[in-house]
Amino acid sequence: MKFDSIGEITEKIIELEKKHDLLNLTVNNVKIYQVVRYLIYIDAIDSNIDKKSSGSKLNISTLKKIYKKLSRVNNFFFYNPFLEKKKADALLFESGRKQKINGKFFDPFTAQIRNSLEKSKVNFTIYQSSYFFDNLSEKSSNTRHLDYIILMSSFKSKLHHTEIAQEDTEIVKELGKIIQVALNLKLDFYNLVTYQLSLFVALSKYYSKILDTKNPEKIYLVNFCDKSALISECKKRKIQVIDMQHGFISSKDIIYHYPNSIENKIDYFPDKFLAWPEIWRGGCTIPLSKDNIEIINNYALESEVKKYKDVEKKQNKIVVISQDTLTSKILDEIFILLEANPDHLFYYKPHPNEYTYINSMSKYSELINKKNFFTVNITDNLYSHFSDAESVVGVYSSSLIEALAFKCKLYILDLPGSEMMSALISEGKAKLLTDAKL
Repeated sequence: MKFDSIGEITEKIIELEKKHDLLNLTVNNVKIYQVVRYLIYIDAIDSNIDKKSSGSKLNISTLKKIYKKLSRVNNFFFYNPFLEKKKADALLFESGRKQKINGKFFDPFTAQIRNSLEKSKVNFTIYQSSYFFDNLSEKSSNTRHLDYIILMSSFKSKLHHTEIAQEDTEIVKELGKIIQVALNLKLDFYNLVTYQLSLFVALSKYYSKILDTKNPEKIYLVNFCDKSALISECKKRKIQVIDMQHGFISSKDIIYHYPNSIENKIDYFPDKFLAWPEIWRGGCTIPLSKDNIEIINNYALESEVKKYKDVEKKQNKIVVISQDTLTSKILDEIFILLEANPDHLFYYKPHPNEYTYINSMSKYSELINKKNFFTVNITDNLYSHFSDAESVVGVYSSSLIEALAFKCKLYILDLPGSEMMSALISEGKAKLLTDAKL
Protein backbone atom coordinates (compact mmCIF):
# COMPACT_ATOMS: atom_id res chain seq x y z
CA MET A 1 0.00 0.00 0.00
CA LYS A 2 1.29 3.41 -0.97
CA PHE A 3 0.23 6.50 0.98
CA ASP A 4 -0.88 9.70 -0.76
CA SER A 5 -0.46 12.12 2.14
CA ILE A 6 1.75 12.77 5.14
CA GLY A 7 -1.34 12.74 7.35
CA GLU A 8 -2.12 9.15 6.28
CA ILE A 9 1.44 8.09 7.12
CA THR A 10 1.14 9.70 10.56
CA GLU A 11 -2.18 7.95 11.25
CA LYS A 12 -0.70 4.58 10.29
CA ILE A 13 2.36 5.05 12.51
CA ILE A 14 0.13 5.95 15.48
CA GLU A 15 -1.97 2.84 14.81
CA LEU A 16 1.16 0.64 14.76
CA GLU A 17 2.50 2.24 17.95
CA LYS A 18 -0.69 1.47 19.83
CA LYS A 19 -1.14 -2.05 18.49
CA HIS A 20 2.45 -3.19 19.12
CA ASP A 21 3.35 -0.96 22.10
CA LEU A 22 6.31 0.33 20.06
CA LEU A 23 7.14 3.28 22.32
CA ASN A 24 8.12 0.76 25.00
CA LEU A 25 10.23 -1.43 22.70
CA THR A 26 13.42 -1.91 24.72
CA VAL A 27 16.73 -3.29 23.49
CA ASN A 28 19.79 -3.32 25.78
CA ASN A 29 17.96 -1.02 28.22
CA VAL A 30 17.36 1.55 25.47
CA LYS A 31 13.82 2.49 24.35
CA ILE A 32 15.03 2.07 20.81
CA TYR A 33 11.78 2.80 18.97
CA GLN A 34 11.69 6.24 20.58
CA VAL A 35 15.17 6.80 19.14
CA VAL A 36 14.30 5.72 15.57
CA ARG A 37 10.69 7.00 15.44
CA TYR A 38 11.42 10.15 13.44
CA LEU A 39 13.78 8.26 11.09
CA ILE A 40 11.01 5.78 10.26
CA TYR A 41 8.67 8.71 9.60
CA ILE A 42 11.17 10.40 7.26
CA ASP A 43 11.75 7.15 5.37
CA ALA A 44 8.00 6.57 5.09
CA ILE A 45 7.60 9.99 3.46
CA ASP A 46 10.56 9.32 1.18
CA SER A 47 9.25 5.85 0.25
CA ASN A 48 5.69 6.93 -0.47
CA ILE A 49 5.98 10.48 -1.76
CA ASP A 50 8.23 11.56 -4.62
CA LYS A 51 10.33 14.28 -3.02
CA LYS A 52 13.32 14.92 -5.27
CA SER A 53 14.64 13.95 -8.66
CA SER A 54 17.17 11.13 -8.71
CA GLY A 55 19.84 13.66 -9.60
CA SER A 56 19.50 15.58 -6.34
CA LYS A 57 22.83 15.76 -4.62
CA LEU A 58 25.16 18.10 -2.84
CA ASN A 59 26.22 20.58 -5.51
CA ILE A 60 28.94 22.90 -4.21
CA SER A 61 31.94 24.34 -5.99
CA THR A 62 35.34 22.78 -5.31
CA LEU A 63 36.50 25.84 -3.38
CA LYS A 64 33.39 25.80 -1.20
CA LYS A 65 33.83 22.08 -0.55
CA ILE A 66 37.39 22.71 0.59
CA TYR A 67 36.19 25.58 2.79
CA LYS A 68 33.49 23.43 4.38
CA LYS A 69 35.96 20.65 5.11
CA LEU A 70 38.37 23.15 6.64
CA SER A 71 35.55 24.55 8.77
CA ARG A 72 34.89 21.05 10.11
CA VAL A 73 38.58 20.63 10.91
CA ASN A 74 38.43 23.99 12.69
CA ASN A 75 35.34 22.91 14.64
CA PHE A 76 36.88 19.53 15.42
CA PHE A 77 40.07 20.92 16.95
CA PHE A 78 39.46 24.49 18.06
CA TYR A 79 35.78 24.37 19.10
CA ASN A 80 35.96 20.86 20.51
CA PRO A 81 33.53 20.81 23.48
CA PHE A 82 36.04 18.95 25.66
CA LEU A 83 38.69 21.68 25.44
CA GLU A 84 36.54 23.99 27.56
CA LYS A 85 36.00 22.83 31.15
CA LYS A 86 34.30 25.77 32.87
CA LYS A 87 31.13 25.07 34.84
CA ALA A 88 27.88 26.40 33.37
CA ASP A 89 24.43 26.91 34.85
CA ALA A 90 22.79 26.27 31.49
CA LEU A 91 23.67 24.67 28.16
CA LEU A 92 22.08 25.98 24.96
CA PHE A 93 21.99 23.61 21.98
CA GLU A 94 21.23 25.74 18.93
CA SER A 95 19.32 24.66 15.84
CA GLY A 96 21.10 24.56 12.50
CA ARG A 97 19.11 27.55 11.21
CA LYS A 98 20.60 31.01 10.87
CA GLN A 99 18.58 34.15 10.27
CA LYS A 100 19.67 37.74 9.90
CA ILE A 101 18.25 39.80 12.78
CA ASN A 102 19.26 43.45 13.03
CA GLY A 103 22.15 42.90 10.62
CA LYS A 104 23.62 39.80 12.31
CA PHE A 105 22.97 36.09 11.88
CA PHE A 106 21.45 34.28 14.85
CA ASP A 107 19.62 31.07 15.50
CA PRO A 108 16.06 32.53 15.46
CA PHE A 109 14.64 29.82 17.72
CA THR A 110 17.06 30.27 20.62
CA ALA A 111 17.65 34.04 20.27
CA GLN A 112 15.04 34.90 22.89
CA ILE A 113 16.42 32.45 25.46
CA ARG A 114 19.97 33.56 24.72
CA ASN A 115 19.03 37.21 25.33
CA SER A 116 17.28 36.27 28.55
CA LEU A 117 20.28 34.30 29.85
CA GLU A 118 22.64 37.16 28.99
CA LYS A 119 20.44 39.78 30.70
CA SER A 120 20.15 37.59 33.80
CA LYS A 121 23.93 37.10 33.76
CA VAL A 122 23.52 33.33 33.76
CA ASN A 123 26.70 31.43 32.94
CA PHE A 124 25.91 29.36 29.85
CA THR A 125 27.62 27.54 26.99
CA ILE A 126 26.36 27.43 23.40
CA TYR A 127 26.66 24.27 21.31
CA GLN A 128 26.32 24.40 17.53
CA SER A 129 25.89 21.42 15.21
CA SER A 130 25.56 22.57 11.58
CA TYR A 131 28.92 22.89 9.86
CA PHE A 132 27.14 24.11 6.71
CA PHE A 133 25.25 27.07 8.25
CA ASP A 134 26.99 27.88 11.54
CA ASN A 135 29.75 29.86 9.80
CA LEU A 136 27.17 32.53 8.96
CA SER A 137 27.15 33.63 12.61
CA GLU A 138 29.98 34.89 14.77
CA LYS A 139 31.19 32.48 17.43
CA SER A 140 31.38 33.99 20.90
CA SER A 141 33.86 32.92 23.58
CA ASN A 142 31.26 30.58 25.08
CA THR A 143 30.52 28.79 21.79
CA ARG A 144 31.49 25.17 21.21
CA HIS A 145 30.75 22.89 18.27
CA LEU A 146 29.46 19.32 18.28
CA ASP A 147 31.36 18.22 15.17
CA TYR A 148 33.86 16.27 17.29
CA ILE A 149 31.08 14.33 19.01
CA ILE A 150 29.07 13.81 15.81
CA LEU A 151 32.02 12.58 13.74
CA MET A 152 33.61 10.41 16.44
CA SER A 153 30.29 8.80 17.43
CA SER A 154 29.48 8.04 13.81
CA PHE A 155 32.93 6.53 13.26
CA LYS A 156 32.72 4.34 16.36
CA SER A 157 29.18 3.19 15.52
CA LYS A 158 30.16 2.09 12.03
CA LEU A 159 33.28 0.38 13.35
CA HIS A 160 31.54 -1.56 16.10
CA HIS A 161 27.86 -2.46 16.36
CA THR A 162 26.46 -3.16 19.81
CA GLU A 163 25.53 -6.81 20.32
CA ILE A 164 21.84 -7.63 20.78
CA ALA A 165 20.52 -10.66 22.65
CA GLN A 166 19.03 -13.38 20.42
CA GLU A 167 15.58 -12.98 21.96
CA ASP A 168 15.59 -9.24 21.26
CA THR A 169 16.96 -9.83 17.76
CA GLU A 170 13.97 -12.01 16.90
CA ILE A 171 11.51 -9.45 18.31
CA VAL A 172 13.13 -6.57 16.39
CA LYS A 173 13.20 -8.52 13.14
CA GLU A 174 9.56 -9.58 13.50
CA LEU A 175 8.40 -6.05 14.29
CA GLY A 176 10.58 -4.79 11.47
CA LYS A 177 8.73 -6.93 8.93
CA ILE A 178 5.39 -5.62 10.19
CA ILE A 179 6.48 -1.96 10.13
CA GLN A 180 8.23 -2.17 6.76
CA VAL A 181 5.21 -3.72 5.05
CA ALA A 182 2.66 -1.46 6.76
CA LEU A 183 4.53 1.74 5.86
CA ASN A 184 6.04 0.61 2.55
CA LEU A 185 9.53 1.42 3.84
CA LYS A 186 12.77 1.33 1.89
CA LEU A 187 14.98 0.98 4.95
CA ASP A 188 15.92 -2.23 6.75
CA PHE A 189 14.42 -1.88 10.25
CA TYR A 190 16.83 -4.30 11.92
CA ASN A 191 19.91 -2.58 10.48
CA LEU A 192 18.48 0.79 11.49
CA VAL A 193 17.97 -0.41 15.07
CA THR A 194 21.43 -1.95 15.43
CA TYR A 195 23.22 1.11 14.05
CA GLN A 196 21.15 3.61 16.03
CA LEU A 197 21.65 1.56 19.20
CA SER A 198 25.43 1.71 18.68
CA LEU A 199 25.21 5.44 17.96
CA PHE A 200 23.08 6.00 21.07
CA VAL A 201 25.71 4.27 23.23
CA ALA A 202 28.57 6.27 21.68
CA LEU A 203 26.75 9.60 21.98
CA SER A 204 25.73 8.84 25.57
CA LYS A 205 29.38 8.51 26.60
CA TYR A 206 30.32 11.86 25.07
CA TYR A 207 27.28 13.72 26.43
CA SER A 208 27.90 12.15 29.82
CA LYS A 209 31.37 13.72 29.89
CA ILE A 210 29.99 17.14 28.96
CA LEU A 211 27.29 17.03 31.63
CA ASP A 212 29.69 15.84 34.35
CA THR A 213 32.16 18.59 33.44
CA LYS A 214 29.67 21.45 33.05
CA ASN A 215 27.25 20.35 35.78
CA PRO A 216 24.32 22.46 34.47
CA GLU A 217 20.95 22.90 36.15
CA LYS A 218 19.10 22.85 32.84
CA ILE A 219 19.65 22.55 29.11
CA TYR A 220 17.79 24.19 26.24
CA LEU A 221 17.56 22.55 22.84
CA VAL A 222 15.73 22.83 19.54
CA ASN A 223 14.16 19.67 18.09
CA PHE A 224 14.54 16.77 20.51
CA CYS A 225 14.44 14.09 17.77
CA ASP A 226 18.19 13.60 17.36
CA LYS A 227 19.02 14.28 21.01
CA SER A 228 17.73 11.06 22.63
CA ALA A 229 21.13 10.18 24.10
CA LEU A 230 21.57 13.68 25.51
CA ILE A 231 18.08 13.71 27.03
CA SER A 232 18.64 10.26 28.53
CA GLU A 233 21.86 11.36 30.23
CA CYS A 234 20.19 14.53 31.53
CA LYS A 235 17.29 12.62 33.06
CA LYS A 236 19.71 10.28 34.83
CA ARG A 237 21.20 13.36 36.49
CA LYS A 238 17.84 15.13 37.04
CA ILE A 239 18.92 17.99 34.76
CA GLN A 240 15.86 19.73 33.33
CA VAL A 241 15.57 19.51 29.53
CA ILE A 242 13.65 22.32 27.81
CA ASP A 243 12.71 22.12 24.15
CA MET A 244 11.75 25.20 22.11
CA GLN A 245 9.21 25.21 19.32
CA HIS A 246 10.94 25.80 16.01
CA GLY A 247 8.09 25.59 13.53
CA PHE A 248 4.55 24.49 12.87
CA ILE A 249 3.55 21.23 14.58
CA SER A 250 0.42 19.25 13.79
CA SER A 251 -1.65 16.17 14.51
CA LYS A 252 -0.93 15.30 10.86
CA ASP A 253 2.82 15.29 11.56
CA ILE A 254 4.26 12.57 13.83
CA ILE A 255 7.23 14.46 15.32
CA TYR A 256 5.61 16.03 18.41
CA HIS A 257 2.33 14.13 18.22
CA TYR A 258 1.85 11.35 20.83
CA PRO A 259 -1.93 10.85 21.16
CA ASN A 260 -1.72 7.47 22.92
CA SER A 261 0.95 8.34 25.50
CA ILE A 262 0.63 9.11 29.19
CA GLU A 263 1.72 12.65 30.02
CA ASN A 264 5.37 13.07 31.04
CA LYS A 265 6.17 9.40 30.40
CA ILE A 266 8.07 9.41 27.10
CA ASP A 267 11.63 8.58 28.15
CA TYR A 268 13.49 10.65 25.56
CA PHE A 269 11.06 13.55 25.32
CA PRO A 270 12.05 16.85 27.03
CA ASP A 271 10.72 17.75 30.48
CA LYS A 272 9.30 21.07 29.33
CA PHE A 273 8.19 22.58 26.03
CA LEU A 274 8.21 26.28 25.19
CA ALA A 275 5.35 26.58 22.70
CA TRP A 276 4.18 29.36 20.44
CA PRO A 277 0.48 30.40 20.34
CA GLU A 278 -2.26 27.93 19.36
CA ILE A 279 -2.18 28.70 15.63
CA TRP A 280 1.28 27.06 15.56
CA ARG A 281 0.19 23.78 17.18
CA GLY A 282 -2.37 22.34 14.73
CA GLY A 283 -4.15 20.00 17.15
CA CYS A 284 -0.88 18.28 18.08
CA THR A 285 -0.91 16.19 21.29
CA ILE A 286 2.34 17.01 23.06
CA PRO A 287 3.10 14.25 25.64
CA LEU A 288 3.45 16.64 28.58
CA SER A 289 1.11 17.90 31.28
CA LYS A 290 -0.19 21.46 30.88
CA ASP A 291 2.12 22.78 33.60
CA ASN A 292 5.10 21.60 31.52
CA ILE A 293 3.98 23.47 28.39
CA GLU A 294 4.73 27.17 28.55
CA ILE A 295 3.35 29.55 25.92
CA ILE A 296 5.89 32.09 24.69
CA ASN A 297 5.96 34.65 21.89
CA ASN A 298 7.83 34.12 18.64
CA TYR A 299 10.57 36.66 19.39
CA ALA A 300 12.28 36.69 15.98
CA LEU A 301 9.01 37.03 14.09
CA GLU A 302 7.62 39.82 16.28
CA SER A 303 10.79 41.89 16.07
CA GLU A 304 10.86 41.61 12.27
CA VAL A 305 7.17 42.50 11.90
CA LYS A 306 7.83 45.73 13.81
CA LYS A 307 10.87 46.51 11.66
CA TYR A 308 8.98 46.20 8.38
CA LYS A 309 5.57 47.52 9.46
CA ASP A 310 5.68 50.57 7.15
CA VAL A 311 6.76 48.76 3.96
CA GLU A 312 4.28 48.97 1.08
CA LYS A 313 3.07 45.87 -0.73
CA LYS A 314 3.98 45.10 -4.37
CA GLN A 315 0.76 43.79 -5.89
CA ASN A 316 2.48 41.42 -8.32
CA LYS A 317 5.09 39.92 -6.00
CA ILE A 318 4.62 36.27 -4.99
CA VAL A 319 6.90 34.35 -2.62
CA VAL A 320 6.93 30.56 -3.07
CA ILE A 321 8.06 28.60 -0.01
CA SER A 322 9.59 25.21 -0.76
CA GLN A 323 9.84 22.00 1.30
CA ASP A 324 12.75 19.59 1.13
CA THR A 325 10.23 16.73 1.24
CA LEU A 326 8.53 18.00 -1.94
CA THR A 327 11.24 19.74 -3.96
CA SER A 328 10.42 18.27 -7.36
CA LYS A 329 6.65 18.57 -7.02
CA ILE A 330 6.85 22.22 -5.96
CA LEU A 331 9.11 23.07 -8.89
CA ASP A 332 6.49 21.50 -11.18
CA GLU A 333 3.82 23.73 -9.62
CA ILE A 334 5.97 26.82 -10.15
CA PHE A 335 6.13 26.14 -13.89
CA ILE A 336 2.31 26.10 -13.96
CA LEU A 337 2.05 29.29 -11.89
CA LEU A 338 4.54 31.14 -14.08
CA GLU A 339 2.61 30.27 -17.22
CA ALA A 340 -0.75 31.24 -15.72
CA ASN A 341 0.53 34.51 -14.18
CA PRO A 342 3.05 36.05 -16.61
CA ASP A 343 2.68 39.53 -15.05
CA HIS A 344 3.65 38.34 -11.55
CA LEU A 345 7.15 38.11 -10.11
CA PHE A 346 7.84 34.82 -8.34
CA TYR A 347 10.48 34.66 -5.59
CA TYR A 348 11.41 31.07 -4.79
CA LYS A 349 12.63 30.38 -1.23
CA PRO A 350 14.32 26.96 -0.95
CA HIS A 351 14.26 25.09 2.34
CA PRO A 352 17.67 25.50 4.07
CA ASN A 353 18.55 21.91 3.18
CA GLU A 354 17.67 22.51 -0.47
CA TYR A 355 20.38 25.12 -0.91
CA THR A 356 22.88 22.22 -0.82
CA TYR A 357 21.46 20.50 -3.90
CA ILE A 358 18.95 22.69 -5.75
CA ASN A 359 21.45 23.75 -8.45
CA SER A 360 21.82 20.12 -9.51
CA MET A 361 18.15 19.81 -10.48
CA SER A 362 17.31 20.24 -14.16
CA LYS A 363 13.87 21.67 -13.35
CA TYR A 364 15.43 24.43 -11.31
CA SER A 365 18.06 25.13 -13.99
CA GLU A 366 15.24 25.67 -16.46
CA LEU A 367 13.33 27.95 -14.10
CA ILE A 368 16.21 30.34 -13.44
CA ASN A 369 16.14 31.33 -17.10
CA LYS A 370 12.58 32.63 -16.76
CA LYS A 371 12.36 36.43 -16.61
CA ASN A 372 9.82 36.50 -13.78
CA PHE A 373 11.51 33.87 -11.58
CA PHE A 374 13.97 34.79 -8.82
CA THR A 375 15.63 32.87 -5.99
CA VAL A 376 15.83 34.17 -2.42
CA ASN A 377 19.48 33.88 -1.42
CA ILE A 378 20.39 31.94 1.72
CA THR A 379 21.75 35.16 3.28
CA ASP A 380 18.62 37.20 2.45
CA ASN A 381 16.14 38.11 5.14
CA LEU A 382 12.97 36.23 4.20
CA TYR A 383 10.90 38.64 6.28
CA SER A 384 11.94 41.52 4.05
CA HIS A 385 10.34 39.62 1.15
CA PHE A 386 7.18 38.93 3.15
CA SER A 387 6.93 42.61 4.02
CA ASP A 388 6.37 43.73 0.41
CA ALA A 389 4.86 40.54 -1.07
CA GLU A 390 1.20 40.42 -2.05
CA SER A 391 0.90 36.64 -1.65
CA VAL A 392 2.79 33.62 -0.38
CA VAL A 393 2.44 30.11 -1.82
CA GLY A 394 3.50 26.86 -0.17
CA VAL A 395 2.41 23.52 1.28
CA TYR A 396 2.96 23.20 5.05
CA SER A 397 6.05 25.23 5.88
CA SER A 398 6.14 27.22 9.12
CA SER A 399 6.97 30.25 6.98
CA LEU A 400 3.39 30.26 5.72
CA ILE A 401 2.10 31.09 9.18
CA GLU A 402 4.82 33.72 9.54
CA ALA A 403 3.61 35.28 6.29
CA LEU A 404 0.19 35.88 7.85
CA ALA A 405 1.86 38.22 10.35
CA PHE A 406 2.95 40.35 7.38
CA LYS A 407 -0.63 40.42 6.04
CA CYS A 408 0.15 38.32 2.97
CA LYS A 409 -2.53 36.38 1.14
CA LEU A 410 -1.88 32.69 1.68
CA TYR A 411 -2.24 29.98 -0.98
CA ILE A 412 -1.75 26.29 -0.21
CA LEU A 413 -0.60 23.97 -2.99
CA ASP A 414 -2.68 20.78 -3.19
CA LEU A 415 0.26 18.45 -2.47
CA PRO A 416 1.02 15.84 0.23
CA GLY A 417 1.23 17.67 3.54
CA SER A 418 -1.33 20.35 2.68
CA GLU A 419 -3.67 18.61 5.13
CA MET A 420 -1.59 20.15 7.94
CA MET A 421 -2.95 23.54 6.89
CA SER A 422 -6.60 22.40 6.95
CA ALA A 423 -7.44 24.53 10.00
CA LEU A 424 -6.12 27.70 8.33
CA ILE A 425 -8.08 26.87 5.18
CA SER A 426 -11.34 26.20 7.05
CA GLU A 427 -10.90 29.44 9.03
CA GLY A 428 -10.46 31.42 5.81
CA LYS A 429 -6.87 32.42 6.62
CA ALA A 430 -5.55 30.46 3.64
CA LYS A 431 -6.92 29.21 0.34
CA LEU A 432 -6.28 25.80 -1.23
CA LEU A 433 -4.93 26.54 -4.68
CA THR A 434 -7.18 24.78 -7.20
CA ASP A 435 -6.73 27.35 -9.96
CA ALA A 436 -3.25 28.42 -11.12
CA LYS A 437 -4.51 31.93 -11.88
CA LEU A 438 -3.77 34.07 -8.81
